[in-house]
Amino acid sequence: MNFFEYLSQPGILCSVTVPWFVVIYWYFKEGRHDPPPQRVIWALMICAVITYFNARWEVTAESRSLYAMPTSLIFMIVWIWCRNTISPLTVYSLVFVELFTVDLAKALELVPLEHTLETFYWGIGGAGGRDALCIMPLIGAAYVPYLNWRISRLK
Repeated sequence: MNFFEYLSQPGILCSVTVPWFVVIYWYFKEGRHDPPPQRVIWALMICAVITYFNARWEVTAESRSLYAMPTSLIFMIVWIWCRNTISPLTVYSLVFVELFTVDLAKALELVPLEHTLETFYWGIGGAGGRDALCIMPLIGAAYVPYLNWRISRLK
């Protein structure tokens, strides 16, 4: 299976391909014209490192699963709670990019064990709609209007 056949599988479409189109849309809509502040970018890079070191593999005879909690999601919730503004699309894109980067780096760990460099990406987004690459950015994007509503009630 080549890379494009992999990206066209139904589960991968949901958890990898479509979110990348959302990220590209965000970049051209908001990211170039109104990028996140530099301190947020640094905080998100630190969050990605924390997520990488907290992610764990669960290896069984039938499957290999990666469990990772995006710490950038927690950072962005705190950022919004401190009355800073950020759009749901920005949260979605940044959480997805963090999780994808961690997933990619963790997939490269398996190269010496069972994959080659041509097939190491086979597990990225493998759970489809149940994968964290699909669910966690959506949860993050849904938190933004909810937190804004909660903050508006506190005033």
